[in-house]
Amino acid sequence: MLNVVNISKSYGSIPAKKEISFHIRSGEILGLLGSNGAGKTTTLSILSGLMKPDSGFVSLYEVEDPNEYKSQIGCVFDDLSPYDYLTGREYVTFMGELRGVPSNQIDLFISDLSQLLFLERKIDVLIKTYSKGMCQKKLY
Repeated sequence: MLNVVNISKSYGSIPAKKEISFHIRSGEILGLLGSNGAGKTTTLSILSGLMKPDSGFVSLYEVEDPNEYKSQIGCVFDDLSPYDYLTGREYVTFMGELRGVPSNQIDLFISDLSQLLFLERKIDVLIKTYSKGMCQKKLY
């Protein structure tokens, strides 16, 4: 279960999110809707542990440290450009290392995932050549 309690985030003097709270039970699905600049990406960045809120907290199954719960979540963002010059294998290896996954488990995961998602021929090709759908498969 995910708990979001009074999270706020500002960029300088511009508030992006102000005291947002919600609760998602196991099995529920949440969608974030809003106009450009409403703070959807900021909220997802905070939930995924990529960004810290200025105030408030997020907990996943009562764990508040994002470094502890990052390995239990997946998140796909639209902008994939920073990773364009990595291969799929390099990207997944990098993400696994960031989460502290042992290299032998990363290698096994890449092998299993590339077969499951039919990416065997593309896993060692630069991401910039992937279709958007392929990028989203790789990221999830």
